[in-house]
Amino acid sequence: MRIEIWYKEIVGDGRKKSVLKLLSSKEDEVKDVQIRDIYLIKGIQGLSEQQFLDLIRDPISQNSLIIHNSSQNDKSRKVFDILLEISVNPGVTDPVAITLKDAISQVLGIKVSVSAVVQTARQYRFYGKVKKSSVSKLYNPLIQRAIIYHSRQIKLAEYPP
Repeated sequence: MRIEIWYKEIVGDGRKKSVLKLLSSKEDEVKDVQIRDIYLIKGIQGLSEQQFLDLIRDPISQNSLIIHNSSQNDKSRKVFDILLEISVNPGVTDPVAITLKDAISQVLGIKVSVSAVVQTARQYRFYGKVKKSSVSKLYNPLIQRAIIYHSRQIKLAEYPP
């Protein structure tokens, strides 16, 4: 299961301003950016979608999307120009995922299986002109991996990447 969380437009995302400032240059004309926190969950028995959402989302200020399979698409999505999704490299500690796994154990009242998968990522959806080389300022290739797509590379039916 893939869960995407992002702030409602009326509330705004405090991280947005610093991202836009970092990418302000003569070559780039970024009009907007939407930042989504991504959670990948697999192999956790007894955890309902609502229990998980209660752990990670504020329903007043945040939207959520749950994707069960790759044939599902994001009907809430505006067409972006560049999509950047960042996650930690294999072997690198993901502290948010560790904390989340502990929280899930507390909610369920049992220890989550070692084979269960809990991963996190961050997704940036850029609107406007932005170079792929500019978005590389947002991650560290030594500890993070990034997937960069141009809107022409992704069709709604293929979402998520």
